[in-house]
Amino acid sequence: MQLRLLNVAVDGGDLRVLLWGTGKRVAVAVHGITASGMAWQAVARHMPPDWTLAAPDLRGRGHSDHLPGPYGLDRHARDVVAVLRHFGGRPVLAGHSMGAYIALLARDAHPQLVRRLVLVDGGLPLPVPEGIDLDATLDATLGPAIARLGLPLDPPVFLHAVDLPHQRHRLDFEQVGEAGLIDPLVACEIAEHLTLCASEPEEKQCALIEPAPE
Repeated sequence: MQLRLLNVAVDGGDLRVLLWGTGKRVAVAVHGITASGMAWQAVARHMPPDWTLAAPDLRGRGHSDHLPGPYGLDRHARDVVAVLRHFGGRPVLAGHSMGAYIALLARDAHPQLVRRLVLVDGGLPLPVPEGIDLDATLDATLGPAIARLGLPLDPPVFLHAVDLPHQRHRLDFEQVGEAGLIDPLVACEIAEHLTLCASEPEEKQCALIEPAPE
């Protein structure tokens, strides 16, 4: 499936959006904290031919690395809303990990722009059992991802996928995509949820939580 690139105007410049497919039905997919839009390539391979999958590089990441801060969830959500407005027609909105929280914020702020919401491994509050240290829990769950953000990356890697700190050699656009953060084993299931959501009754939401690896 051929990859195409799109720029969407946001505060401070243009947000880069990766496009797979040329169908009239659109799903907008938001990546996680240390990823880029290429994380969704595995899912794009399973999308039906009448669909387009649009995955933005969030502000400060991938080919949107030139956009100024701040880079908080609210700012990312506003950028995602700009992408939704660009396509119109109430796309299905999906998010993975941190992207699920961003997608939820965007949909909550502008429900009229989103037909369905698909949350993958994020977006929902995680209950902490009584007696468990909250700081220790956050360190165990988010610590590895936050640590990756502080590692030095070669410019070619940073431009294409700001995750992959273990890769020190040059990576081209397609190679980075193959490394993807979304497990290929569940990519087909995610694609099914994205497309099935469009045919669900209007009052029904869709949510998918990716199982943790063993």
